[in-house]
Amino acid sequence: DNPLTTIVRQANVGDNTGGSVEVTDGVFTVTGAGKVFGKDTKSDDFFYTYFKTTGKTTVVAKVTPDKANNSGFVGLIAKNGTEATDYSAGVYWDYSKGKVRIGSHGGAGDICAISDNDSLYVKLIFTENSVKYTVATDADFANVIITNGMGSTGLSHKNVGIFATDGNKVTVSDLKITSEYTDDLGQAVKKVVYDSSTGELIPTFSSSTD
Repeated sequence: DNPLTTIVRQANVGDNTGGSVEVTDGVFTVTGAGKVFGKDTKSDDFFYTYFKTTGKTTVVAKVTPDKANNSGFVGLIAKNGTEATDYSAGVYWDYSKGKVRIGSHGGAGDICAISDNDSLYVKLIFTENSVKYTVATDADFANVIITNGMGSTGLSHKNVGIFATDGNKVTVSDLKITSEYTDDLGQAVKKVVYDSSTGELIPTFSSSTD
């Protein structure tokens, strides 16, 4: 009866073992494995818990990292697959730099200092080859730190989810993931892939994707 058994997936991306995810009342606690988000090497090494998606995908979540961490990475990302070199992009916490960053296989930029906030609210909109991102200090996104876009040539975002490296832990709550696409019959579909308040797949249909 638990829909999470069919919705939530997990993988050791790269050359690592271990890592875990616990889900309680829609709150995800991810404990990491591996060493790196590969913005420079273009090869990832981390524990990844994720959802299969398609089309335009929107992710909204409250992210609360364990601030005792002093090295490693955690974050919310899209990834083309679960192989180390499959393209990745999203918002992540880089403890060695003390920064929250937007990054991909190809580079990264700073958003704010990790020490500035205990939790942040993140909204990511993934389309083919691009990411739009908003980071705020409140659930209504009234107090926005940044909103911007990033070209991500090669991104097909077949998976979206949470990652963490070894020694790192992150809690993600208020998570909602939606996908918008056109099905084989030409019908516009907007599907709730996951919602912390229900945890179920909820497909809806409309005459357009607006």
